[in-house]
Amino acid sequence: MSWEVRTMPSVTSSCKGWFNSTLFWKNMTRFWPIWAFYGAIQFFLLPIELFNMTPGAERLTSLVPNVFHTATWMGVPLTLVFGCLIAMALFSYLMNPRAVSMYHTLPIRREGLFITNYVSAFCFYLLPSVVVGLLALLAEVRLGVFCAGGVLRWLMVQMFVGMFFFSFAVCCAMFTGHILALPVFYGVLNALVLGVSTMTDISMTSLLIGYSTRSALSSSVAVRWLTPAYHLGQMLSGGGKDGVLSFDNYVGAICYSLVGFTLFTCIALLTYQHRQLERAGDVVSVGWARPLFQWGVAVCAGLAGGVVLYQNFFPRSSGPWLFVALATASALVGAFTARALLKKSLRVLAEGWKGILAPALVMLVLMGGAHADLFGYQKWVPKAENVAAVQVYGVNSTPYDDGQYFFQYLTDPAHIRAVVDIHAALVEELDELWAAQKDPSSQIWEEDESGSEVQLKNTTALYLYYTLTDGSTVGRAYDYVPVTAQDLTREDSYAARLQALLNRPELVEAEYVPQPGEGDGVRFRQMEATGASFTRGTASEDNILPYEEANRLWEAVLQDIQAGRFHRYLLADEERMENCYYTDLQFFLSWQCLYPGQSGWDSQSTVVTITPQKSATALMKALEELGLTDRLQARRESPETEEALPASQAVPADADPDDSSHFYPNDTSVTIITTEH
Repeated sequence: MSWEVRTMPSVTSSCKGWFNSTLFWKNMTRFWPIWAFYGAIQFFLLPIELFNMTPGAERLTSLVPNVFHTATWMGVPLTLVFGCLIAMALFSYLMNPRAVSMYHTLPIRREGLFITNYVSAFCFYLLPSVVVGLLALLAEVRLGVFCAGGVLRWLMVQMFVGMFFFSFAVCCAMFTGHILALPVFYGVLNALVLGVSTMTDISMTSLLIGYSTRSALSSSVAVRWLTPAYHLGQMLSGGGKDGVLSFDNYVGAICYSLVGFTLFTCIALLTYQHRQLERAGDVVSVGWARPLFQWGVAVCAGLAGGVVLYQNFFPRSSGPWLFVALATASALVGAFTARALLKKSLRVLAEGWKGILAPALVMLVLMGGAHADLFGYQKWVPKAENVAAVQVYGVNSTPYDDGQYFFQYLTDPAHIRAVVDIHAALVEELDELWAAQKDPSSQIWEEDESGSEVQLKNTTALYLYYTLTDGSTVGRAYDYVPVTAQDLTREDSYAARLQALLNRPELVEAEYVPQPGEGDGVRFRQMEATGASFTRGTASEDNILPYEEANRLWEAVLQDIQAGRFHRYLLADEERMENCYYTDLQFFLSWQCLYPGQSGWDSQSTVVTITPQKSATALMKALEELGLTDRLQARRESPETEEALPASQAVPADADPDDSSHFYPNDTSVTIITTEH
């Protein structure tokens, strides 16, 4: 005899347990403040802005798209927050032991609960957005600027981005059984990749000489794509003409959201199907994720703790091994905290000390290995034949005029070879570079026979950014490069090579003389000096030189520059003090350019400041013939304005009074007190 057991279908279920209408309406009515508040914010972002505009006003055709643009990208942080709030509300029953038991005794499958909540969330976004969109259309009709496409695009972005963040939050909810842990996990995971890569970059700058954040982890494309809130904000904040987002912006954001929505929804559903309901109340409810949580907290705490403590509470002279110790200790604290949260007790050392100690030891090995440069990062120098171009900048030299800061993009093979040689000589002096980093403000001055002070030691910065022949880019950043008078006497030293590079006539000309190119069909007429003035030693009303004299002096300057008679100095040494004047010459330059399709020439102008030098024989001759040599003030003759200051407080007299770079030569936060004068 066989028995067949038949069950009556539940009146509270439909679609064979895949959807529950009673639960759906309960969600809509119970949590109405969430979707109502979401709609209220959208109302003020879009319709209220349109209703405040005056019909018939000027530029409405551009102002209306701007409103949609603002409402669209503001939807990213809005849906980011509400995605978490909606997930917390709809899946809060998973965080309460009594509620989770009650919900799972209902005649509906887990998949049915999941789908019902997803449909509820979709309506949370859809209903207020449709109402706001209809009000926006009414406002457009009132203004006489009807743009249904703008409303539709805005609505699509809100729905796709909103469901993406909701799915992300639900995915986080499936891995935790604690309601307060959900927003923490959600916020951390949204910024985890960017945060870890940024902390790693900062850590490497403390552990390695030459580490460049310009080509670092945090700036990579992968990091941007794995940081959804940041990447979606970037895609939807960039406006085209009149603030209108391009088609690619919309398509990119929607495709990104659709892929992420599908991925996170699948992960959340699979996790929910195998979730242990008795884990309600635990910080991590999935067994295999518990050790991952402990290791993740330890690593993040190690990186963040090491960076925050070392950067804010210890001087640079402490050295990188202190950073390694701080990161290790922070990882130990993080592992203990994670273990205590998992066990809901502070008594975890007896049974879990190995699991707590392991992440700290790994952090010690990683940070210590990085500082030991096991992979040869600090010693790496590209081969000149493998470099297509190199950008060199950051070098600070004297005199303090428009050639003070070197910034050049070099493609000439001879220049590239010179830069590679400088780099190769520099990495052979890592001990000196570490010493300079610990004490970046160290300078040495001494009195010469005339009683003036000359500089024997200083530091400068040097940043190199290579573009290799295979298309890849590599950067190196040296914030504190020591330069000594003794190094400058050795032709093979990096200091002498660097100073020689700065003094190449073609590069000196590129620093001083504006370089208008002729790309894209633009034509230029010859540059000329329309005026000039001396910036020291004379009254301003008698200081302006006429066109003929200014142009003659400018032609003499160009002649001296091209002949290599203008020099740059890494130290304010004896030669610099003898050769350079206090007085600066300021040239007012102008030229004309003709753009394609344009009938008339456009005038452009700039101001160039140059410190006269005795070695510039053409300029000295022109000044003498024009009777202007009496306006020059030699550096050995202390001006009256400088005598009132003690030597320890003097600043370069030829420095720009509006420029604080003479107080911070290396663009650092360390104040360097010199005794130059």
